Amino acid sequence: MEEQANEQPIVEITKQPDYKAYRKFYWFSARYRPMAWIIWLAPVLLSMPNIVWNGPDWVHTWQQENIIELSFPLFIIVPFIVLFIVIATAPRRLFNRNKKSRPLETTTAFFESQFTYSATSQNRSDSGCVGYESVNKAYETRDAFYLKYEDKHWSFFPKKFFAPGQAAILRALFTCKFGEKFKMKL
Repeated sequence: MEEQANEQPIVEITKQPDYKAYRKFYWFSARYRPMAWIIWLAPVLLSMPNIVWNGPDWVHTWQQENIIELSFPLFIIVPFIVLFIVIATAPRRLFNRNKKSRPLETTTAFFESQFTYSATSQNRSDSGCVGYESVNKAYETRDAFYLKYEDKHWSFFPKKFFAPGQAAILRALFTCKFGEKFKMKL
């Protein structure tokens, strides 16, 4: 940490809260949370064979007058609609969850051996440093850079907050530091 006090950052990025950038980050990081999708899909997939093989006759003949059996599709369709609404609105709900604790501004500085971050909000501040050896994966998309570190934390850096040339410098740094862990998804 003492070395860092005298060292100038290679790249320094300051970002403000931005829903569009957060939404892109949310859906990008969702691809790398397989258990989240398995939890939602497992009950549906496990119930489908039972519905088809052991379900009422209307499943096979599409003719039925029994109100109970006619209402059976509601038990399938309504959960899918609710699931879709929950999944589709998740980024907005998470973004709006804690308005008071959301950082007003986050500054991240990339040094030779680590990156530091500091975030300030209306009622608290947070700061820390992460060594590059803790980074599991790094990605670049058309709109942002994403880092996954310590197997559970994500950081994202929307390119719209970059000064000219910073994206190329950060790409070169990530290529050097992470090698095969750094992937471009343009």
